[in-house]
Amino acid sequence: MFYYNTHTHRKPAQNEFCIRNAYLPSQQFVIESKYALSVGIHPWFTSKYNLLETKTKLHSLAVLNNVFAIGEIGLDRLKGENLEFQQKWFEMQIEIAIEVEKPIIIHAVKTIPEVISLLKSKTVKWVIHGFNGNSVLANQIINAGGLISIGKSLITSTHLKQTLLTIPTDKILLETDAKNILIMDIYAEFGMLFQLDYSQVHELVDKNFQLFFQKSI
Repeated sequence: MFYYNTHTHRKPAQNEFCIRNAYLPSQQFVIESKYALSVGIHPWFTSKYNLLETKTKLHSLAVLNNVFAIGEIGLDRLKGENLEFQQKWFEMQIEIAIEVEKPIIIHAVKTIPEVISLLKSKTVKWVIHGFNGNSVLANQIINAGGLISIGKSLITSTHLKQTLLTIPTDKILLETDAKNILIMDIYAEFGMLFQLDYSQVHELVDKNFQLFFQKSI
């Protein structure tokens, strides 16, 4: 039985199936990887690349079987280039995701309204990773068709726990991101919050993960 980790920056641990963020690796790296990946340009790093050249390379990677998602991509009001510049990159990568029919993993810092505005008419699955907001934001995301992915803040944040109790559990994914924590610890905290036993947590998270990524694992 796997622990499903929606977004991480490290290789999978034992009994873990994770989507490892690989940014823009070589095609050989993707082909030789023995685990699932997401590829894409983080909003902090858009100025380091040429948009048209990156579009071609990213598309060639996105079609590969072990690339499960495009990400992490998005908008950040506090870091990186201006939002107009970031948005060009975000929109380009959204279009690739639509073309290859794969979901997107989104980095959004103080930009949820902008993200929703860009995605509301798009036919693509999407999740806000590392969500740590309030119930208003969570429900705006869900009502717009998105999911939220929860990490270490589930353990450390009381307000996040209160938020999660206001939304449907089938709209939640779990992750570790770059934090020094194990995905099984996130599972355990999630189970305690919703009063679910071990098998119930696994059944719920497995279903959410596989529906989102459109994969039977």
